[in-house]
Amino acid sequence: RYSVLRCSSPYYRRYASAYTRVYSNNTNHTYPMMHIRAPSSIDYGDSSSISCAITADNVDRTLQLNWNNKTASYNAPDSTGFYSSYYKNWNGSFTTYISGYVRFNSSDRYSVLRCSSPYYRRYASAYTRVYSNNTNHTDPMMHTRAPSSIGYGDSSSISCAITADKVDRTLQLNWNNKTANYNATYGTGFYSSYYRNYNGSVTTYISGFVRFNSSDRYSVLRCSSPYYRRYKSAYTRVY
Repeated sequence: RYSVLRCSSPYYRRYASAYTRVYSNNTNHTYPMMHIRAPSSIDYGDSSSISCAITADNVDRTLQLNWNNKTASYNAPDSTGFYSSYYKNWNGSFTTYISGYVRFNSSDRYSVLRCSSPYYRRYASAYTRVYSNNTNHTDPMMHTRAPSSIGYGDSSSISCAITADKVDRTLQLNWNNKTANYNATYGTGFYSSYYRNYNGSVTTYISGFVRFNSSDRYSVLRCSSPYYRRYKSAYTRVY
């Protein structure tokens, strides 16, 4: 039911484990599995596919998808712009799904997708944050990039950025007690610049290529903007 993989090196005194949840082939509906798909964030006016599904022992004709006060049922999806179907899996279970392509607009600032099965008494939800194209700095977006894990002595690029209505000359990148400012990257090994996006917003960034060593076992990248009062962090595990 819970399968464990353990990889170890006695010489280096290191190990890593992975866990696999083993389901009972869904031969009865005590273990129906809900699946849901939607973007975690999206720009105003953009479109994306969303879907709702359940895997169980039979086709679930009670399946429903609710999205921003719109409801699509398995037996009546057409009027909402969605479609529904099912397929049989190798283990004899069935996956029933409802899917569609939708546009996110200003009324959907926090868009909620709910997938439910009255028959199996199961539901799952997903939330999408809809940004307003950053035409003003009420919704600046911070971006960080760093590896989630890396080997001791290896190198990687890391970056800090903000997308807002104009160039952010207060942007700062902090990494392992080193600081790089937008206006003062010389001598830090980082560089800074900006570019304009199609919607008129501007992305300001600081980026560099760094080496992770033993003193960086848990390396922290912090990206901050005093002007927009925003920050974001990323963590790297060094093995």
